[in-house]
Amino acid sequence: MKTKLNYLLIAFVATTLCISNSFGQSNRKSGVVTSFEYGDKLANTKNDGSLAESRVSKRTLSAFSNSFPNANDTKWNRVGNKYSVDFIKDEKQYKCLYDVKGNLFYSLFYGSEKDLPRDIRRIVKREYIDYDITQAVEAHEDNRHVWIINLDGDKNFVSVAVEDGSLGELSNFKKAKN
Repeated sequence: MKTKLNYLLIAFVATTLCISNSFGQSNRKSGVVTSFEYGDKLANTKNDGSLAESRVSKRTLSAFSNSFPNANDTKWNRVGNKYSVDFIKDEKQYKCLYDVKGNLFYSLFYGSEKDLPRDIRRIVKREYIDYDITQAVEAHEDNRHVWIINLDGDKNFVSVAVEDGSLGELSNFKKAKN
């Protein structure tokens, strides 16, 4: 009798686990798409993995268009419960992160040496005279304004940050010998 009761208990637990897994929404780790993500995919006519604007909150779209009125080639993505947008403005590449209420978390502008303000370029070139500036990224987050600059020297690749007139080295990698 005890054995039969144990088998019934095991069968009940196994059945409950199977049923709960069948009807629950899975996360991305399992590879199963939720109905919300499926709606995102159906709404996108580009089939490039991006998010159709109709799936972005109206407040976010309004805040974006007010901040960047002449943006072109926008590509939206969902990042958790936030929206990431890549776009071109004045032939320059940008990326921003918004929440559903339209609050901007950060903006990034991707440029080159010619896009650096003179004072920022001077600060970098004073310390890294023989290095070429290969990329410059302007980052705005809260009340912070930082330039992140990649440099290419004869023997090293270096990344630096300039904030409030202060220069800091982020990384320094030696090049492989030929």
